[in-house]
Amino acid sequence: QLGFRSVAIIPDPPILGIPLDHPYYDPLWSCIEELGVPLGTHEAMYHKMGSVGYVAQNHVEGTTIPYAPHAVSFGFGEMMAALAFTGAICPRHPDLTVVFTESSVGWAATWLAFLDEKWERAPLTGFPVPSDHPPSYWFARQCFVSGEPGEADYQYCVEAGLEDNLLVATDFPHPEDEHFPHGLTRALPRRGSRVGETQLRKLLWENGARCYGL
Repeated sequence: QLGFRSVAIIPDPPILGIPLDHPYYDPLWSCIEELGVPLGTHEAMYHKMGSVGYVAQNHVEGTTIPYAPHAVSFGFGEMMAALAFTGAICPRHPDLTVVFTESSVGWAATWLAFLDEKWERAPLTGFPVPSDHPPSYWFARQCFVSGEPGEADYQYCVEAGLEDNLLVATDFPHPEDEHFPHGLTRALPRRGSRVGETQLRKLLWENGARCYGL
């Protein structure tokens, strides 16, 4: 009603034991479907809300690496979110659009292939699989991943067939972005990159316009 183009969540389950793919959250996903806006996921750190913002942080407690908490939270958190949405949520909500943000894009090129392999072998375990299609199918159909301008990993995603699912973030209006207001100039393809003019147009405009209904 206010004209907002998206809904955003931290992709950590607020209640331990009730993961995001649990039917408990289906009313939320259905509501977002009915609104017709994309669902953005953005990880965080050090939230004092149960387990929220603590993805893999127990593994780096006491670390001497200052950027370790940020790395495991933002990177692994979005990968876990992609597992939940492509593995179970999107099949139950085929009109839901999901955007994974601020985690780079390179993981999508390899993580989806890894999940597809696990999906193929899952019937051998004797447990039911909640989807008739592999995770990469649902990602290509309903998901987008946003990276930073100048990321070399875009070319790997293009090679993996994901050029229609890629977005570029400027991080506006974060005041700590030292590249503002010229951040997008870093998105121009590097020499030898597989990202050509056609892919660049998709990254900078067509995919975003389609995702957000512009």
